[in-house]
Amino acid sequence: MDSFIRSTGSGELSESEKSACKAALGFNSEAKIVLGCGTTDSRKGPDLFVQVAQAFNQSSHYPVQFVWVGGHAGEDIVKKVESLPNKRPAQTNLTFTGAVSNPLPFMLAADVFLLTSREDPFPLVCLESADCGVPIICFAEAGGMPEFVGSTCGAVVPYLDVDAMTNQLSSFIQNEKKSRELGAQARQKVRSEFDVSIKGNDIYEILLSMHESSNGHQPLSIPYPG
Repeated sequence: MDSFIRSTGSGELSESEKSACKAALGFNSEAKIVLGCGTTDSRKGPDLFVQVAQAFNQSSHYPVQFVWVGGHAGEDIVKKVESLPNKRPAQTNLTFTGAVSNPLPFMLAADVFLLTSREDPFPLVCLESADCGVPIICFAEAGGMPEFVGSTCGAVVPYLDVDAMTNQLSSFIQNEKKSRELGAQARQKVRSEFDVSIKGNDIYEILLSMHESSNGHQPLSIPYPG
């Protein structure tokens, strides 16, 4: 896992601040926001995101808004959604925003991030959401993110198991204290291990070692700028 981001430095939002973020985006300020993000190709699993929304709506009465942020990738997501069985329960609280210039407001408003990818090496959007204190639910064996998430930054469910993801989401929605704890731990992990200031120095040390090994241990005169 050699990916990294530049932290926003944002702190934990109060309930009123998070509600204001939701209202500013045009959503119900009292609803929980479940966020998905990425292009709408099948690899990213937008159809699985919809299926989780459907399953959640059929088993829970909590006010939840499912929001997918990201542009189309040569596939008509609307037709895909319409072809899914029992689509009606998801339509009232499911939004595909399309591409946006800045996804940060959605991450600040989010309560849970769903990574529904069928395969995704190590998506930075998860690190960016974690940096905003949002816990992550992802599929096992779908890439590198389960290693990051583990049991301290969210939850990992069996591969492509929509029911398991829905149940885990329901648990997070119902237990807000636990969800916030996981989000705080995710934020701390990103900032201590995956911020550019940390990873940049690690890369510099590797390059320094390589330089010294190939130049008879002659020191490099350029200091790390971080």
